[in-house]
Amino acid sequence: MSKKLKYFFLSFFQILWGFPQTLLGFILLLMSPKYLREYYKGSIVSRWDRFDGLSLGLFIFIPKTNIPSDDLKDNPEEQLLLHEYGHFIQSLIIGPFYLPVIGIPSAIWANSGHFKNIRKFKNKDYCEFYTEAWAERLSKRYNPIKARRKHI
Repeated sequence: MSKKLKYFFLSFFQILWGFPQTLLGFILLLMSPKYLREYYKGSIVSRWDRFDGLSLGLFIFIPKTNIPSDDLKDNPEEQLLLHEYGHFIQSLIIGPFYLPVIGIPSAIWANSGHFKNIRKFKNKDYCEFYTEAWAERLSKRYNPIKARRKHI
């Protein structure tokens, strides 16, 4: 099977199986200004003005950079893309259960003042939380950074 066909099926499956989070991602995409968008291994990546990342079904949102780069060493935005692609894969695996099992707990872990303090004062890494650790493992397994991106 060609890569194009494989990524088409990934996108199609994500829309069907991950419909709740894909719908939320589509709404967010429509509400955001016209940022650089790219098709990336079955996902649609939008680079926004925020400093955090978000993955909602078919859609991944990461901070915008001047030039997308495959050089991970000096590019934290590309490292974040890998991480968010791990969440994309989680959505493919657990489908409609993504929001209650991954999305909501991950958002609370990332944004709650209580958990920010725990990470800060107890020296906990952000990726120690189960949702983030799993996304990291998946991103390393599928290594999407090697894929060519197509701007849309």
